Amino acid sequence: RGAAEEVENEPRLKYQRLGSSCSEILAAEAASCMVVEDKMLALGTQQGVVYVMDYNGNEIRKFDSHTAAVNDLSFDEKSEFISSCSDDGQVIVHSLYTEEVTRLKYPRPVKTVALDPKYGSRKDRQIACGGLAGQLMLNSRGWLGPKDVALHKGEGPISKLRWSGHVIAWANDKGVKIYDTQVHQRIGFIERQRT
Repeated sequence: RGAAEEVENEPRLKYQRLGSSCSEILAAEAASCMVVEDKMLALGTQQGVVYVMDYNGNEIRKFDSHTAAVNDLSFDEKSEFISSCSDDGQVIVHSLYTEEVTRLKYPRPVKTVALDPKYGSRKDRQIACGGLAGQLMLNSRGWLGPKDVALHKGEGPISKLRWSGHVIAWANDKGVKIYDTQVHQRIGFIERQRT
């Protein structure tokens, strides 16, 4: 064997398995989604449970919130709040440091969710979500309570969405759309390539 062959066999990605609570959780439940942040990670399960863990796999918080599989998770930028969505039609936001909980209920399964990156520091507490109803919903807290606004609808299920800064991007059957929350309008569209 030559030196070149030995170099090719060298692992390209070095990793370490999460231990502690994570091993116990995954022995009992099936993971359905995961999100990683600078300070921690979160795991959603098929049984509707959200686990927040440190990088060693130690459980920090557990939220037994949903009655169906957790489809997506999202932290705010300070990792003070985590949102989850599920096939049970619920979007739930938990504070990681207090007992504050926000629950939103929709008539169809919710497949994706994103918190305003500044969720914890803003009074309007915005949450974006979408799913099988084919609507991208923006929920805001106002004087009269929570209010939903459909930012987009009519092009099939919303399969994934993400929020960065003041921009929300989401994917549906037609492609990827981009919305600016400061100017309150769509600013981009990337059409899905048909093969």
